[in-house]
Amino acid sequence: MARIKDTDYLQLSAYIRARETKLLNRDRIERMLEAPTTGDALKVLEECGWGDLSSLGPDEFEMRLGTYLKEQLDDIEELVPDKRFVEAVRLKYDFHNIKVLIKSEAVGEPADRLMSRLANIEPELLKAAYLQKDYSSLPKGIADSISEAAEILAKTGDPQLMDFVLDRYYSAEFLRLAEEIGSSFLLGYIRLFIDCANLRAFVRASRLGKDAEFLMRALIEGGNISPNELVLSAGSVERFLSLYSSSELCEAAEAGAEAIRGGRLTDFERLTDNALTDYLDGARFISFGEAPVVAYLNALEGEVSTIRIIVTGRRSGLSPADIRRHLREV
Repeated sequence: MARIKDTDYLQLSAYIRARETKLLNRDRIERMLEAPTTGDALKVLEECGWGDLSSLGPDEFEMRLGTYLKEQLDDIEELVPDKRFVEAVRLKYDFHNIKVLIKSEAVGEPADRLMSRLANIEPELLKAAYLQKDYSSLPKGIADSISEAAEILAKTGDPQLMDFVLDRYYSAEFLRLAEEIGSSFLLGYIRLFIDCANLRAFVRASRLGKDAEFLMRALIEGGNISPNELVLSAGSVERFLSLYSSSELCEAAEAGAEAIRGGRLTDFERLTDNALTDYLDGARFISFGEAPVVAYLNALEGEVSTIRIIVTGRRSGLSPADIRRHLREV
């Protein structure tokens, strides 16, 4: 592949800057939270180009969110000079579909309704390969992940352990792709993402009193902080906090220490999400190139997640304050 230059992103960067004005911002989010009714909250989304969503039931609304995100990813994929950036974003949906297939078979339920069409691999192709146990048409990392995850679940009956296996494969595939692309911005993002995932796993495992063997199974290689260092910090708050004292996750780690002592997990997890958002915010100061693309793709996913949380929360009767606790910064 010929070397792609930052200037090759000029057209896409202009498209992104125009589209960013339609994304949910703090003001629109607050208006959705404080609107008198859920219908009034949905009207805010009409300003963002969503059209009238007020007549949609929960299932139709969820389908609309997925359709919107697919349309946006497809548009970016048409314009981006290096399509592997979109491939990296779609990877999480490949692994989501793998989890759905294996777990659905284990409990004897159909998987189709829960599979995502945002993945790189068509759900029908993945399902056929899985049912036939013939993974020759799939990328090696995907094929290996399915074989090992299915074997782990069959041997142990532990779906959490299977999730750990697939999360490791997902992170390894994302990291491999970022290294292949050669984007320092994307590499920085995935390494911080792995640190966030490991911090969450450590805090949750510590709250449950899990041992070092469990932790080593749960933690992922490839981040800025090694799993071994994290495991060795178990039982020492000072040592644990020192690992993050000069990192983007300093505040999240402090909240994690509180969560281990019984504090709220939602506050801790929101701060880990915010650390990723703060990293991506750095792209605002870059006029063109790959960084704004990475940031925008993540902003699209964040927007859909925010809408889902607000609308679901409002329909469940939660207060604006309760809903805010689940929202990441924008």
